[in-house]
Amino acid sequence: IFLKSNKKIIEIITAKEMTDKLIFIDKVWPEKIKTKQTGNLIDNKVAISVIGNGFLNGDVIYIEGKPQPTTFGDESVLTCLIPQEFSIDYGEIDVQIKRKKNVNITNIISVSNIIKLKVEQ
Repeated sequence: IFLKSNKKIIEIITAKEMTDKLIFIDKVWPEKIKTKQTGNLIDNKVAISVIGNGFLNGDVIYIEGKPQPTTFGDESVLTCLIPQEFSIDYGEIDVQIKRKKNVNITNIISVSNIIKLKVEQ
């Protein structure tokens, strides 16, 4: 349903549509990576899987707020490769999923919770 007022369009969504937009991360695998890791690398990047529910093809994994090329497995698994720049120092890395309304526009319509990926020496 769309309402138009003063040249602004307001979208009203149903409860089912809102539920369809929910994204939740249960965990990231592996649960931790090492600084300057040498194993589990593809093109010098660390491979991770994000496990949760409500994922759709086109959802994007964000590492420290930066979008990463993401592969859709199914509604519960997304994968990406983390550039080594994120695993230089030990600590934690923020992992989040974001969904755009349309891949050709920039507005984000849904975001997941943030999971911390541990980086150890």
